[in-house]
Amino acid sequence: VTVDTEADDAWDRPDDVKVSNVLQLERFQDLCDKYDVVPTYLLAYECATRDEALKVLKPLSENRRCEIGHHLHVWTTPPFQRAGPTGVDLDWIHAFQFQLLDSLFTEKAECLRQAIEKNLGRSPTSHRAGRWGIDQRTVDWLASAGFVAETSMPKGIRLRKLGPDVKAIIAARRIESTEYGLRKNPYIWLSQ
Repeated sequence: VTVDTEADDAWDRPDDVKVSNVLQLERFQDLCDKYDVVPTYLLAYECATRDEALKVLKPLSENRRCEIGHHLHVWTTPPFQRAGPTGVDLDWIHAFQFQLLDSLFTEKAECLRQAIEKNLGRSPTSHRAGRWGIDQRTVDWLASAGFVAETSMPKGIRLRKLGPDVKAIIAARRIESTEYGLRKNPYIWLSQ
């Protein structure tokens, strides 16, 4: 069981980023405990650094009731190109991580990994890309950083709002940058 553990609505409300949804994880964790399920909470930067989120997540992690993973949202993970007032990178608010320049991707991915290590006391070993924006560069970085699980491409999900209509794409065909209207993505492959 994986849970994207992120801001309430940083994408649509970058002026008011909150993590109050994390308070509901205790109730969810109790259900997981009842059925002997150890969930993986995939943390975005704000949940790996804000006190109100850490107050819930740290005891769960310390007591080995969950795994803590890495969920890279490029719009809430420093360094910021153009910082908004509440911890959002306004230049990357609707971006996929594959759109970042190599150096900026590495800085943001490392920043999140280090925040998790510092604030939760363990290195994450699982990852999910924000908006399912996985690419080969990310996979290479994950392998070099000691990750063992990558969960970004769930089978059967429709990504229509996030880019081209994935259902219309032939299995294992490279997506061209013109289909996204964004920075060229030389990495991503999709299958039906």
